[in-house]
Amino acid sequence: SGQREVTLKRKDNTTFLAEIRGYPISLEGQGCILGITRDITERKQTEARERAQRDLAEALSDSAAALNSTLDFDSVLDRILENVERVVSHDAVDIILLDEDGQTAQIVGHHSDRNRSVEVKGMQFSISQTRNLREMQATRMPVVIADTSRYEGWIVTPLSAWICSNLGVPIAVKDRIIGFLVLSSDMPDQFTQMDAERLQAFADHAAIAIENARLYKEVQNLAITDALTEIYNRAFFEAEIVRMDVSRDFPVSIVVADLDNMKTTNDKLGHTAGDKLLRDTVKVLQEIFRASDIIARTGGDEFAVLLPKTDSTTISKMLSRVRARLAEHNIAHPDLPIQLSLGASTAESGKLMEAFTAADYAMYEDKTARKSSK
Repeated sequence: SGQREVTLKRKDNTTFLAEIRGYPISLEGQGCILGITRDITERKQTEARERAQRDLAEALSDSAAALNSTLDFDSVLDRILENVERVVSHDAVDIILLDEDGQTAQIVGHHSDRNRSVEVKGMQFSISQTRNLREMQATRMPVVIADTSRYEGWIVTPLSAWICSNLGVPIAVKDRIIGFLVLSSDMPDQFTQMDAERLQAFADHAAIAIENARLYKEVQNLAITDALTEIYNRAFFEAEIVRMDVSRDFPVSIVVADLDNMKTTNDKLGHTAGDKLLRDTVKVLQEIFRASDIIARTGGDEFAVLLPKTDSTTISKMLSRVRARLAEHNIAHPDLPIQLSLGASTAESGKLMEAFTAADYAMYEDKTARKSSK
């Protein structure tokens, strides 16, 4: 006996999957084969569904393990991009996160077979002008676009012109939608409702990993930043001095700044005005110093800046720019001027704590000179 699986056609021309078993028999002395045909379509469909469920469960389990094995935010995003292919096939994937008010979206992760990562990542757009995202935000349900050319409201740009079908699911933490996971294909009718369910299950795991990484990042930031001004705190600044003391970033310059009118402002105008004075001072410093420079609040009304690969000539010019910018600010804001004493020192090779002390001493000399000139 033997068996085979074949596709047969019914009288109404529909097809079905059949299992044919053959048994050798003797009929009137002749050797014959008795064939028994059985429709196994439903059984095969059930087996396929069960296999797909097992594959999905395994993929989700592996993905969850990978996503939750790190608390680094960028690593979590990378692992989402790497693992989503196991759940639903696609040509491109975007991780889109919302801002606090839920009105603006930004692509924070992108992978595409078309190598457009650099152009797409970082793009921002309005939710109110993006129909599929707006629908997901309103319904908290996936959106399957079988054919983008027939989807009213689909925005065609040079970067999205190739997309023929699209699948998006919301990324939700508790009752709050924080973003979307969106797949694209260059073929129409690429995604099914089952794909949407699979992707949503994956997105639920991704949401937990994203939120954990976000919380971890916030805790880290609290440990190294000043809550009021959102710049680095003294502990981080001093740790950077120790680290940079053995680096190759020399010469390194240090600037120390102190607000002369902080106490007067608090006494006369209140602490709200004092807080604004601190934040205004930070804005001026950030306008002058480079992104690579480390600006820190080292005390109640004290600031310091660590400038790698900066010699004494350069730092002198930068202090002149700070003073010029302060003068401009104070003309525009006579009601809340910034009165700042400044000092600087440069270390040619090592001994940065000594340079920090020297810059602090130079700042007090500047403060004394400013007081005597009034």
